[in-house]
Amino acid sequence: SPSTFKGSALDADGVMREGTFVEAGPVSWFVSEDKKIAGLTNTNKELRSQIIPGTATVDEVQKLGAGESTSIMLDPTMGMASALSESDGNIFDHIKKGGKWIFPILLIGLLALTAAFLKWLQLLRIRALRPARLRRVIDAIQKGDFQLAKSKLGRKSNPASQALHRAIEMENNSSEDVEEALYEEYLRAKPRLERGLSWIAIAAATAPLLGLLGTVTGMIHTFKLINIFGTGDAKSLSSGISEALVTTEFGLVVAIPALILHAILSRKINGILSSMEMASIAYVNGLKAIKTKK
Repeated sequence: SPSTFKGSALDADGVMREGTFVEAGPVSWFVSEDKKIAGLTNTNKELRSQIIPGTATVDEVQKLGAGESTSIMLDPTMGMASALSESDGNIFDHIKKGGKWIFPILLIGLLALTAAFLKWLQLLRIRALRPARLRRVIDAIQKGDFQLAKSKLGRKSNPASQALHRAIEMENNSSEDVEEALYEEYLRAKPRLERGLSWIAIAAATAPLLGLLGTVTGMIHTFKLINIFGTGDAKSLSSGISEALVTTEFGLVVAIPALILHAILSRKINGILSSMEMASIAYVNGLKAIKTKK
């Protein structure tokens, strides 16, 4: 049967409460003298006895201490399960463990994500110049009908169309002048398409370095604690170790998606520039074909 004895335990607010312990084997419960607090107790020998809130009612503990039949929560882990569940915390608690270097990493990640989202929206508005339409434009050029070519080309919905519109307007110029104008349009379109990619590249390169910096500062902090407290108490070292590992974790969490986004967007931009080059070469070849016939 359970044994009872007087003692004191800490409540959830860290206040020492006088009361009665009810012990059954390695498990014990506590009820305060004012009958306001009761629950299982943490019997970790390294700590003062602590009341685990919400684990038992005053009536249940009193009945158990009096030898009466009752239904009460039993914790065979002696408080370890409760401590483990509390240690999980939420994402904000996890971020706080990273120390001061976690905030630059998150800021860089946010900037990279914003740049990638805006760049994706920009590229979605660019419609590719289909080969069939380009073929119709070149056929009209070879016939010498520049107005028909312009109508077949349609709106300036992409850089290739914009370049060809300018080339068609230069119908009275030489093919060399048209070729130079098309190359100028290519050079003008490239920086506009690649604008914003540098932010994503910087995030991919900088985030792991900041994570490594956080690792170094966290280990320095850990060694300072070892110098003060020694290695006997692992809990005193947990803050420095957490800072070292969490910053590395978030550095990789930011860098890996940034690398993937940069590769996807770069491939999309290279495809647009390639279609622009193809359209320009096809147009110039069409002009040369006209002169050859003449």
